[in-house]
Amino acid sequence: MSGADSSDAAKARALAPLASLPRVERFACGPLIARQIGYPRAHRRIEQDGPEAAVKLCSGQAIRGYMLPFSLAMVVAAAPDHGGGPSLAVFGALTVGTGVLAPLRRGSATRAAKAWRGL
Repeated sequence: MSGADSSDAAKARALAPLASLPRVERFACGPLIARQIGYPRAHRRIEQDGPEAAVKLCSGQAIRGYMLPFSLAMVVAAAPDHGGGPSLAVFGALTVGTGVLAPLRRGSATRAAKAWRGL
């Protein structure tokens, strides 16, 4: 087995817990999580905390990545030229939602890590 094959198999095993995430989160964050799992830091996290915790931490980071675009869209929607209203409310809710969901995902990753370690 070549090095590329073994790293692909390791990545596939690491991404198996992706199924534990809600469908919407898998759709929105799945590609970002898969990219993060390829980095050495994620491999250390998998060894230390287990694959489910690593996937949930990567998910939290991916969710945080959506905050900036939502915030910028909210600022644009708030501009007087665009009328604000519904678009401001939608992007405001998305910004607040991602701001709340990212720390919650970190908490669920901590619980998964404790369960993986048997604590």
